[in-house]
Amino acid sequence: MTASLYTRAEVQAIFWTMYSSIRSKLTLWYTCVLAFVIIAFSFLTYTSFVRAMLDQTDKNLLDRSVNLVTAIEDEENDLPKKNSTDDAIVEALSEMRSVDYRFVVTHSGDLSTITPNDEFATYITATIFDAKGFGNIAVSGDRYRVHRTDFHLDNKSYTLFSLISLSDQIELEGRVKRIFAIVSPLVLLLVALGGYFLARKTLSPISEIGSLARRITGTDLSERIPISNKNDELGELALAYNDLFDRLDAEFERQRRFMADASHELRTPLAIIQGESEVALANVDRDRDEYRESLTIVNEEGSRMARIVEDLFLLARDDSGQLAEVSLRDTYIDEIVGDCVRSIRSLADKRGISIAFERQELLMPGNDALLKRLFMNLIDNAVKYNVDGGRLAVYVDAGKKTVSVINTGPVIPDSQGIMVFERFVRLHRSIEYESTEFSTGAGLGLSIAKMIAGLHYASIEYSRSPAGENVFVVAFQN
Repeated sequence: MTASLYTRAEVQAIFWTMYSSIRSKLTLWYTCVLAFVIIAFSFLTYTSFVRAMLDQTDKNLLDRSVNLVTAIEDEENDLPKKNSTDDAIVEALSEMRSVDYRFVVTHSGDLSTITPNDEFATYITATIFDAKGFGNIAVSGDRYRVHRTDFHLDNKSYTLFSLISLSDQIELEGRVKRIFAIVSPLVLLLVALGGYFLARKTLSPISEIGSLARRITGTDLSERIPISNKNDELGELALAYNDLFDRLDAEFERQRRFMADASHELRTPLAIIQGESEVALANVDRDRDEYRESLTIVNEEGSRMARIVEDLFLLARDDSGQLAEVSLRDTYIDEIVGDCVRSIRSLADKRGISIAFERQELLMPGNDALLKRLFMNLIDNAVKYNVDGGRLAVYVDAGKKTVSVINTGPVIPDSQGIMVFERFVRLHRSIEYESTEFSTGAGLGLSIAKMIAGLHYASIEYSRSPAGENVFVVAFQN
């Protein structure tokens, strides 16, 4: 006895794997639905065929009965008076004799037959007829269709029974049954195979999409799914995947750039702190002023690093959605802007920058701390990236619900204007400034300002005024 190639568990696993695929499920459902349709069609066709044959048989029987009664009446009229009516019936039956049909005539109320077909009489008298006079009998294993007709001759009542054998019809019905029994499974098998290969061909692009998706990794998002027809469902699916990969690629690139820039920005203050601390520790003979100078540098760089970390933490909270539903309450925007202007005056005075501030009372839903951070970043940016002895103007317009910050900084090229709100972008690296004492930063101020504006359903835009000044406008929704 040979060992089984597969265990029962393995066979079940193979079957489940085959059934779990979409191709197999589609083929199975398609085959089941089609099997139901074929069975229903075969049943309706067969019953309609049998019904049509039976109706034709009944029509032929009825026509034979009518013709025979008419022939009997004609024979009765032509017979001499000495002959009996039964003789007229026998004469008419002899003329209507047929291989396919049998006739039995009896006296009404009397089971005796006039015709010689006595073998049918016994069965006929026990037959149940329907309202139209039709019935079925079985004689010696053969089935017959019978029609009953009552007629009158010479004041006597007679009953005519017309019979036809159903053997040919039964044989034809059996042949039709065998045809359906053979053809239907073959058609179902061919259709199931065709459905499987059609489903396989139709779903093959999805398999290709899955294979490509598995090949794409975070280190390589350059591959895209080829699209043969972008108007069908699979083409739309491939387009959606490609759009997803594009967004992922852009997000991965942005995160890589973010991490690289963050590392670079933090590396500088850390290097300065480490260098100053090493110098201070290396020379034990340094006086108090030298130690104080080193500690001052370490403190300034530590503060700078703390601001960078705080900005990164704020942006990370926004990216994770923690700031998506910030609590807002009615806030006087003009007062917050006024506080920011007062805080920046000392920094502006050191560089001889004049400040003009005009405001109108503007009440809007907002978060005090975040709004102060927004306007402080804008105004601080306008001072840092301004020229010595320049001008700074801040306007709060209640009618337009806008806050404008204008400065006389160097021209930002149109090609770089859209970049001012990106993270770690510092355009001053490529622009000449009269003073760089206050132009150091991580390049996060404007990106944070734009993020906070979005949380308050406001927009922030940069433009260049006709007078050649840089203009930043925060517009709240009306």
